Amino acid sequence: MGYTSPAIAEEPIQNSEASPAQVSTVEESSPGVDATAKESPTDKSNKSALSATTIPAADASSSADESGSEAEPAPPAEDVYALVPSESSPHLTWTKNGEPCAASGWKSFEGAWYWFDGSPCAAEARWVSDRGSWYWLGEDGRMAEGTFEAQGSLWHATASGALLTGRGWAWDGAWYRTSPSGALTTGWLWDGAWYWLDPKSGKMAAGWFRDGGGDWYLADGSGRMLTGWQATGGRWYHLAGSGRMDTGWLWDGAWYWLDPESGAMTTWWAQDGAGTWWFLAPDGRLSGNRWVAGAGGSWYWVDASGRMGSGWLPWGGSWYWLDPKTGMMATADWVNDRDTFYWVNADGIMASNNWVLDSEGYWHWANKSGAMASGWLTRGAAKYYLDPKDAKHPMVTGLATIDDKQYSFGPSGEMQTAAWVAIDESGFYSFAGTDGVISSVVRKDANGIIIDSEGNALSGWVELGGTRLYVDPETHQAKTGWLKQDEGYYYLDTSSGSMHTGWTHVNGYWYYLGQDGIMQTGWQSVGNTWYYLSPTSGAMKTGWLSEGGTWYFLNNSGAMATGWIWDNAWYYLRQNGAMATGWIWDGSRWYFLQANGALFKMNDMVWALNSFGFNGLNSFNTSRSISNGAWDELQNAINNYSNMGCTVGFTMIDLTTGAGVAYNADWRHNSASTIKGPYVVALNKLWPWELANSESDMFITLDVSSNFTYANLCNRYGHFPLDYMVSEVGAGGFAWDGDYGYYSSKDLCKMWVDVADYLINGGQNAEWLQHVMGNNSHITSRGALSWTGSTVYAKSGWVNGYVNSHNEGYLVMRGDHPYVVAIMSDNIHENSWCMANLVNAIDRAHSELVW
Repeated sequence: MGYTSPAIAEEPIQNSEASPAQVSTVEESSPGVDATAKESPTDKSNKSALSATTIPAADASSSADESGSEAEPAPPAEDVYALVPSESSPHLTWTKNGEPCAASGWKSFEGAWYWFDGSPCAAEARWVSDRGSWYWLGEDGRMAEGTFEAQGSLWHATASGALLTGRGWAWDGAWYRTSPSGALTTGWLWDGAWYWLDPKSGKMAAGWFRDGGGDWYLADGSGRMLTGWQATGGRWYHLAGSGRMDTGWLWDGAWYWLDPESGAMTTWWAQDGAGTWWFLAPDGRLSGNRWVAGAGGSWYWVDASGRMGSGWLPWGGSWYWLDPKTGMMATADWVNDRDTFYWVNADGIMASNNWVLDSEGYWHWANKSGAMASGWLTRGAAKYYLDPKDAKHPMVTGLATIDDKQYSFGPSGEMQTAAWVAIDESGFYSFAGTDGVISSVVRKDANGIIIDSEGNALSGWVELGGTRLYVDPETHQAKTGWLKQDEGYYYLDTSSGSMHTGWTHVNGYWYYLGQDGIMQTGWQSVGNTWYYLSPTSGAMKTGWLSEGGTWYFLNNSGAMATGWIWDNAWYYLRQNGAMATGWIWDGSRWYFLQANGALFKMNDMVWALNSFGFNGLNSFNTSRSISNGAWDELQNAINNYSNMGCTVGFTMIDLTTGAGVAYNADWRHNSASTIKGPYVVALNKLWPWELANSESDMFITLDVSSNFTYANLCNRYGHFPLDYMVSEVGAGGFAWDGDYGYYSSKDLCKMWVDVADYLINGGQNAEWLQHVMGNNSHITSRGALSWTGSTVYAKSGWVNGYVNSHNEGYLVMRGDHPYVVAIMSDNIHENSWCMANLVNAIDRAHSELVW
C-alpha cells in the first residue's frame, strides 16, 4: 500500500491482489463485497443463523422426454450451512447441517466480517494477514474498521478492514501517521513542521485544536502548526513560538490585548483582569495620549500608556473632568470633587476666572482654580455677593442682609452703590452709599423730594453715604448732569444725582473730575500717566496734539505716548512726550527722523524721485521757491560744462522732505567707477557676513577705486547684489556694460537713496562703510563742501579716453536735512573744478528749499 503526504489528499494505492473489497468467486465472500447467491454484507438481518442457498429440486411430476425415455432420478438435497452466534467465546461457529464444520476465509454476519482459518470457530483477538493486508479481529471476532486500540497501541483500518501500514502519512478521510508496524503516531510530531495527531482518533489536526495540556493551537489546512499573527474567522490571533495561543497582554513591537477566553486580538476598548480600561487602535496596537470619540458625542481620554483617564485631566492649557467610573468627559455640568463644586462647559473645559450660568439659570463665579467663589467678589468697579450657604455659591440678587448690614444687588448681581433703592412698599427710597450699605438717614419720597429722617426737605450740598448730592433749593430734588458752580463744573449722576469723581464718560467723551468733583483741564497726571484735557470743554484728547509748538501723541486711552510709535510711519517721542526730529539715540543705535518726525524711509524718497520726469532745470516736490541768485548759480555751473562742449545731468533730493532739484535727470551715460559704491553697499546689505571674507577687496575698491579688486568682487559674487538694489529702488534706466554700466543721474540718485538708508538707519556693516566712504580718496564733493563742516559719504568715478566720464554720487549729512546728489557728465577729471562749482550751487539750492 502506498502513502502520500497529508498535504496531498488522495486515496491510498490498492494492492494488485484481491482484497476484502473485491468480489470472491468462491462460496465465501469478502468484507464489504456482495457475493453472488450469498446474502449482502450490508443486509443487517436479525436472524440468529444464516442458511446457505440451496439448488431447487427437479419437478417430480416430469416423466420421460419426448423420445419416451425414462426420466433421470432427482439429485440428492444440498447441505445446509449456517453461522451460529454465541454470547461467549467462541462467538461465531460455522455449521453444516447443524453441526460444527471447519471453514476458511471471510464470513459476513449481521453486517460484520469474521475470519475462519480452518476451524469451525471464527478467529478472535488476533491479527490476520490476507492477500497482503492486515486485519484485526476483536474480542468478539469482528473485523475492526476505523480507529481502534489493540495490544496497547492505536491503529486504523479502512472501510474494508485493511490496516493502514507503512512509515508515513496515510489518507482515509483524514490524515494519519503510521509506523512500519501500522501503529498510529499520536501527539506532537515533527516532520519538517509540527503536527498534532489526536491521541484518541490518531487524526491529524487542522484548524483550532487543544493539546493534552488544554492549550489552544492552530494548524493550517495541511496540518502544519502555525506561529505568529494569524487571521481566521475575521479575527486576529497570536501564536507563540511554541504554537500556543497567547492571551492577555502581548508585546510585539507594541502592546496588544488578546481576549483571555478566545485569544482574539481586541480593538477599541478592553478591560483587563484588574478592571482597568485600555484603548486599542483598529490595528490592535495600544494607543495613548489622545482623545477617543464615543457614542452619542461622548469623549474619553487615554494617557500615554493607553489607560483610560479618570478624574481631572490637564490638557492644552485647560482642565477636563473624566468620570471616575466610566471615564466619560463631563460636559455642561457640575462636578463635585470632594465636596467642592466645579463647572465644565459644553466643550468639557473647566470654567475658571469667569462667570458660569448653570442649567437652572443661576450665575456663579469660577475662581482661577475652577472652584466656585464664595462671599464678596470684586470685578473691576463692580462688587458681587456669592451665597456661602449654598454649596454651589450662586450669585445673590435683590435685597440681602450681610453681617447685619443691608445691601441691594441688581438683576445682574452688581451691588448698588451711590443709588436710591426701594427697601419696602412705602414708596420711599433709601440711599445705598459708595460702600453699598443702605441708610435711611436721608430718603427720597415718591415725588423725588429729598428729606431727612424727620421728614424735612433738604437743599444745597448734602453729604450722604460717602458721596455728595446737590439738592435744588427750589424743588428740593437732586440735580443731575453737569452743574456749574463758581469753583467749576461738577457732574452729577443722571440717575441718583451723586457727584462723580475720577474718570467719567459723558456723551462719548471722557472727563476727569478731581476728588472734590471739579472737572479738570489741561495736562493732568493720573496714576503716573499724563493726559491732556481740553482747556475749554474738559474732554480728553487722543491722537496728535500740538501744544506750545511741540507735537505729542495721545493713545486711544488718552495716555501720552513715549518711545517709538507707529502711525502710518515710525515716530519717536521723548520721555516728556515731545516728538523728536533729526538724529536721535534710542539707547541702542542712531536713527534719523524727518522734519515731520517720521523715520526716514527709502520708499518715500524713491516715490518722490518718481514724481517728476524732465530734462530741464527744475525743483520738485516742494512749495518753496529758490531765489534768483541760487538759480543763476546753478545755471552758471551748468554753462561751465556746455562751454566745454560737455553734457551734465544731476539730481538732488532732501531726505527729510523729499524736495529736490534736478537738471537733465534722465540723460544716461557711462557709470565709470561710481557703480562701485552702490555695488559694495548692496553686497553688505544682502550678505553682511561676506565682509569678513572680502574686507580687503571692498576697502580698496571704495578707498582708491581699484578696478582689480572690484573685478575680484564681481568674479566672486556676480552682478546679483547690485541687480537686487536696482530692482528694489526701480532704477529702470540701468544697463550693464561688462562690470560697469550706463544709467542716468536719477537712477544713480535712487541707488544712493538706498545707500543712505543703509548708512543712516544702521545696517549691520553701516559703521564700517561710513568710515570708508567718509574718508576715501578723489572725492570732489567732500572737498567742495569742506567749508560747511558737513560729513560727506561719496564715491566718484571717471574715465578718459574711449569715453569721457566724470561722475559722483554722495550723501551730505546736513543737520536735520541730509540730502543725496548724483552727478553724471562726459567731462574729464582734469576739469573737476566744474563739478566743484556745481556741488556748491546744488548745496545753496538745497538750503533754500528746506530752510
